[in-house]
Amino acid sequence: MRPPAKRKMSGGGRRSPSSDSEHEKSRSSNAESEEPTLSTSGLSPSVVQSPSQPPVVRRGRGRPRKSLPVEMAPPPSPSPAISTSRSPSPPTSATSNQLKKMFTFSAAISERTATQSGTCGIFGCAFSPYATEQDPIFSTVSNNRVNVYECPPPGTTPAIRLLRSFKDPSVDESFYACAWLYCTETKTHLLAAAGNRGLIRVLSPHSGDCVRTLFGHGEPVNELRVHPRDSVILASGGKDFTVRLWNVGRDECLAMLGGVEGHLDQILSLDFDSTGSYIVSASMDHTVKLWETGPGTVVADAISASHNAEPITTCPEVHYPLASSRDLHLNYVDCVRIYDKFIFSKSCENALVLWKFGELDDGLAGRGNALKVETAVTRLVKMDLPDADVWFIKFAIDPLDRFIVSGNQAGELHIWPLDKGLPPVNSAAVLTHKELRCSIRQVAISYCGTVIIAVTDDATIYRWSRNVVREENDSD
Repeated sequence: MRPPAKRKMSGGGRRSPSSDSEHEKSRSSNAESEEPTLSTSGLSPSVVQSPSQPPVVRRGRGRPRKSLPVEMAPPPSPSPAISTSRSPSPPTSATSNQLKKMFTFSAAISERTATQSGTCGIFGCAFSPYATEQDPIFSTVSNNRVNVYECPPPGTTPAIRLLRSFKDPSVDESFYACAWLYCTETKTHLLAAAGNRGLIRVLSPHSGDCVRTLFGHGEPVNELRVHPRDSVILASGGKDFTVRLWNVGRDECLAMLGGVEGHLDQILSLDFDSTGSYIVSASMDHTVKLWETGPGTVVADAISASHNAEPITTCPEVHYPLASSRDLHLNYVDCVRIYDKFIFSKSCENALVLWKFGELDDGLAGRGNALKVETAVTRLVKMDLPDADVWFIKFAIDPLDRFIVSGNQAGELHIWPLDKGLPPVNSAAVLTHKELRCSIRQVAISYCGTVIIAVTDDATIYRWSRNVVREENDSD
């Protein structure tokens, strides 16, 4: 196990989650195809309860958020509460006080593991949107380990409880991303993790087994996201400049996005829209691209065919995005999220940007189509995020559409409201802790919006809990 190496980039030295030298060394061992035996914590196999019925993940106002099982796919949902009719304004004292009082620090636990080169931080975390019949469950990835935790109600000790731990057999592995899935046929939860070796491990949090290993990237994988209407379809993006789609019940890659008009450097982030009709990708080449994956596309056909028992003999390649822009950022774009027809993106430039392709009245892809790539953009707000000029710091949007939150190098969590029109330029609230003084690599918010988890460079997990009673008193 090795800590992330430093790599020179266009904006100066940045701490990198994927090391070129590490990767070249590990490529020789990439041919290993055996299924690993993963170490577990020895707890009960039923650490994550399977719901009696396929779970429905809801976003604010009863609107679906992400990763619904395929048969639970809802009709198109109403737009978020962002209004573009007025310019962003500084947050009022009432809004700032409300956000500051919304969450209280609960606990911190360390995953610190000494290695020959020092200590490696935690790069990824994700809540399960499917374990809705118990306390919030989340996972973290660091070095060659994947850990699963539970968040008991506030006031419970411990406030973060380890349920299971997986260890990859390769010491050269360093996981950067994880994502939860749900198989509606077997009614079981699954957990995917990927990183430096370019392999995607599909794990069972019930049994502690690695049920499948997906091969294809051949280069480090930086992000994993799950299809919002089909909870066994996984999208991955990495150093080979491509986005790949998988059915985790099968071995074959279903489709690949990239090539002629694809990214020219490694992909750092990607996201589905709420219907699964589009994927947005962000890269070290400073660009953000939007790909069509909805009905009538070869990608949708490949996904549909993957649910049949017939063998998959071809992997369609999509070389042309619907929209592409290099006008928003001057450096690596390390996080991107779709928010209705808008897009939030972040680079190592001390800011988040809210924008969209085309004009305000256009759809998500602007006026891009099969014959013309949309390159025009409309920038709505540039949101200041101080002390964030390193890459691989990823933000999160509240599943209930109330706020967006991002960490930074100073160990601060900055929060902007989303339910008051356009978000303000400056964050409305900042969550801190006296012992948190290093980079926050990623933030995750529970499906119910009651827990915020932040993972850091010093391999520590911090939890903030929502003050429901205090919020009710403030509204009175």
